[in-house]
Amino acid sequence: MLAKIQKLLGVKLELESGKDWPRLMKDLEEGRLDMLSTIIRTPDRENRFLFSTPYLRFPLVIVGHDERRGFIENLSALKRSKVGVVKGYYTEELLRNSGVEIEVMTYANAKEGMKALVDRRIDFFLENLPTINYIIAQEGYSGAKLLGRIDQDFSLTFGFYKEHPELASLIASLSLTRLSSYLQGAS
Repeated sequence: MLAKIQKLLGVKLELESGKDWPRLMKDLEEGRLDMLSTIIRTPDRENRFLFSTPYLRFPLVIVGHDERRGFIENLSALKRSKVGVVKGYYTEELLRNSGVEIEVMTYANAKEGMKALVDRRIDFFLENLPTINYIIAQEGYSGAKLLGRIDQDFSLTFGFYKEHPELASLIASLSLTRLSSYLQGAS
């Protein structure tokens, strides 16, 4: 994705990898990174970063074991349950601020959270649909069932260090339609 953005902008981006999400967020907040390419805008994060408009949206889904429960349409249906999320992700903030009595269990990544679900250490796992589909396909987790979708989307944006509004403006100068279609492989 970033190679395509480099080409569109005519700039060279230096990539950083190998860090967990909380560390990347801290590095962005403290100016050790200029940009994160996949971050979700939240009220808490608005105080710490600048954001582009969303360029991709995914449904946020609930995965569990027991399909007899019926389709889950909101977080209140998860009351008194252990719900897994990736540590530091938007989903953690969403659950903690929901006002619903949920035991939030955090994991280093979605694969670990799904493993906890399959091992029945948690009741549900909350994540975006493409990630869930990928993990189920790769790991063969046939016992994990898609049980619902909440009314929140996983809307990806670029996040920028607050002191670099010029970078945010540069990304904003690309039309959203052009960037979205380019990122999805269209020419």
